[in-house]
Amino acid sequence: MDCKKEVLKKLKGLQQGSIVFTTHAALQAKVRQVSLEEVEKNLLSPRRLRYAERQASRKGESKYNCYFGYSRTMVHRYVIVINAKAVVVTIIKIKKRWQRRIEKRGKK
Repeated sequence: MDCKKEVLKKLKGLQQGSIVFTTHAALQAKVRQVSLEEVEKNLLSPRRLRYAERQASRKGESKYNCYFGYSRTMVHRYVIVINAKAVVVTIIKIKKRWQRRIEKRGKK
């Protein structure tokens, strides 16, 4: 189910410095050649957010699988946990035709 509006609402409440990267996310960003500044920019100004889905999380937390589109064949996927801050759990760079798969998920 698409939770894009819910995620946009929560991201609008974030301020500079309220985004935290796990060690895993920072390592994956380096390996996948994605700058942490770019990820932070996407979260603070989520104009590229195309799709978001809720994931299982602990009590009091909201965990989302978010897709930020750059073109028809390039997307960044961030798994984020939002409570008082936004914690970026992992960063994935996808170079495939992803839109159809995302849209099919959203229609279920």
